[in-house]
Amino acid sequence: MKTNIDSIGNQVFYLFWQKARKIDNLHTLPFDPEKPLDTPRGLNTKDRDIRLQLIQSLDYAVDVFDDNLLPLDAKWGDLQYEIRNGKKIPLFGGGFDAGNFSAMRARLTKGEGWSEILHGNSYIQTVTWNDDGVVAEGILSYSQSSDPANPHYQDQTELYSEKKWVKLPFTEEEILSDPNLKIIEIKSD
Repeated sequence: MKTNIDSIGNQVFYLFWQKARKIDNLHTLPFDPEKPLDTPRGLNTKDRDIRLQLIQSLDYAVDVFDDNLLPLDAKWGDLQYEIRNGKKIPLFGGGFDAGNFSAMRARLTKGEGWSEILHGNSYIQTVTWNDDGVVAEGILSYSQSSDPANPHYQDQTELYSEKKWVKLPFTEEEILSDPNLKIIEIKSD
């Protein structure tokens, strides 16, 4: 399931799956620890009771949208977002229990969507190599500062929304040429 900011329908699946995943004997092939990537799989739709519970799970998802005055066909970024300094920043990701790699958990607010992010991805870093050496990049999904007046209050949240990364200085040359470098000497007595 994709939970990109332009995805449509994943929010319905997420709510549906909150209920459906708890159905006993849901899968035709249950989880096998010897095949963790291939199991469980297959919905046991030959069982009338399971079919009914699946329909009830979908009905639950639609009811949540109706009860919270949200459109079923909205883009995910219009429903899940963070507001920083009055700016709505759409966020991708979703519940880990629905198979999302980009974990994001938020509180549902009537008429608004999932606009209060509770937890999820935070500091993410990759380190790779190319012909020139180490390439280090990272992102702090919630930005670096909690002070709305600080320029780092929402900058990385916006980059995260756009699936962009910050190049991190790694070599001594990159570190010393960083315009934000501050050296603090601590002397012991």
